[in-house]
Amino acid sequence: MKLLAYVTRALLALATLGALLLLAIAFLFNDTGESAITLLRIWGGYSLVGVILIIVNEMMLRKAFANPSFRRVYGLFWACIAVVGVCTWAIKVYF
Repeated sequence: MKLLAYVTRALLALATLGALLLLAIAFLFNDTGESAITLLRIWGGYSLVGVILIIVNEMMLRKAFANPSFRRVYGLFWACIAVVGVCTWAIKVYF
């Protein structure tokens, strides 16, 4: 349980920081003439999703450590997210 918690925290933090870095790079090297609101909508959405997932993860971790029966739900939640990610990757690569 602790390993899953540490791995999800690390991955979410890295993904969110990466999205924030991409947002900064998009503003810095905007040679396409896109408006700032368009760049913020595209790249800021990824950062916002990352922050929301970090908050949801911490809320679920508190419940999981307080309630042993909720640990299964926590594992199933991240397993479903992983399956969706793998399916999305497979569809993008192979189709």
